[in-house]
Amino acid sequence: MTNAYGNAMGVNELIILADGRKQYHMGDGTIITEGIGKENGQLRPFGIIGDGATYSYHCHGNDTNHNGCLVTLGVRDEQLAQIKVFPNPTSEKISFTNLENNTFKLYSIIGKEISIQFSEQNQEIDISHLNQGIYFLEIRGSQNSKRIIKLVKN
Repeated sequence: MTNAYGNAMGVNELIILADGRKQYHMGDGTIITEGIGKENGQLRPFGIIGDGATYSYHCHGNDTNHNGCLVTLGVRDEQLAQIKVFPNPTSEKISFTNLENNTFKLYSIIGKEISIQFSEQNQEIDISHLNQGIYFLEIRGSQNSKRIIKLVKN
């Protein structure tokens, strides 16, 4: 199949990148990556892949040079990415740096929410009362963004 520009279309190859994003290698040589959009070739805001499937994107760029592109298929909250949680593993307390108006929930390995007390003054959570095992800490930031961290209690 060809698109309106006479180029062969269709996905020739689908690659799952190390960070979990999908990267589509199209029949016309175009590369489209989730969270970035079109990475090479002429910018086209809309195209036909074939069999009625279409794609659209806003701009082109790559992981190191976004060319002012908006992230279109992924959302990244830089504030949450900067939060440091330590030590992990631990047997006593979990400490944090770079917190700003965050809320926390702790879950067991089977998904049961566990009651925790966050100390704003010390920026820490005491987990000494918990059994040894793996837990998941959900940190919520502004606009309901969230980050989940695996914690090991030893």
